Amino acid sequence: MSIPSHANRGACAWMVNSCSTGRIPLFRKADRAELFCQTLFAYRDAGVFRLHAFVVMPDHFHLVLRPRKSLAQAMQTIKGGAAHQLRQAGWKMTPVWQRGYTARRLLWRHEFMPARQYIENNPVRARLCELPESYPYSSANSRWRMDEWDG
Repeated sequence: MSIPSHANRGACAWMVNSCSTGRIPLFRKADRAELFCQTLFAYRDAGVFRLHAFVVMPDHFHLVLRPRKSLAQAMQTIKGGAAHQLRQAGWKMTPVWQRGYTARRLLWRHEFMPARQYIENNPVRARLCELPESYPYSSANSRWRMDEWDG
């Protein structure tokens, strides 16, 4: 398999997910899910990464992002920033996140839409909603502006 040249320049996108410690459903409460989304978009707006798709589930999140520097740095920023904000809001449990995250590099344009559909259909599969666009903490919902896919 040939790897495109842009993959080695840090320009590739990643499909990632990470879980709360013990898979505790801390994002079942709307205020915590909102806080995570606000944190995620603050870092996106600050240029830490470009965000192409996301969903915040009760005990985990999925993202398709394109880090400005490294994936490890972007994930540390997201998870660390969200943990800090949750603690500021009164969440007492430490640590907030399980160690690490799962990542899959999206090298080709045709990989993006299936990844996005998988992420946006996660709440439907979990029976949290009937239609992806009705779930409030997902890129399928029109309230969130995603970065254009240019891969």
